[in-house]
Amino acid sequence: MLRPYSELWDTPNWTWDFRLVIDDVNYRHSAAGGIHPAWNAMNKLHQSVVIGHLHARSGVKYSMNNKMRIFGMDTGCGIDERAFNFAYGRDTLERPALSAGIIIDGTGYLEPMPIGKGEKYHDSKFKEDI
Repeated sequence: MLRPYSELWDTPNWTWDFRLVIDDVNYRHSAAGGIHPAWNAMNKLHQSVVIGHLHARSGVKYSMNNKMRIFGMDTGCGIDERAFNFAYGRDTLERPALSAGIIIDGTGYLEPMPIGKGEKYHDSKFKEDI
């Protein structure tokens, strides 16, 4: 039998859920959905959608009509692709999209982490502790 998340991650007072709606924004943990997962879910659900987990997808897109403004946001991830847990993805052509999604008053914003060569958090700026 699999252990519950609260036991695995020592979070006894937490409630774990993979779908949640707050202020009419649908937050989901998902591992599928095509090249624009949140956009696809937004069009099916007819409400704003934020999806986390998809390592190589990051961005926010809006759709508007005369009655509403909704968005689909893929938050990317915060993984260390060099960690053993992510060895399965070493040969993929796409790299992880390190970013975070923020919702303020029903508006979605995406903050990418500056990890490109010459940017603040590029690997070349850090020494490994051995």
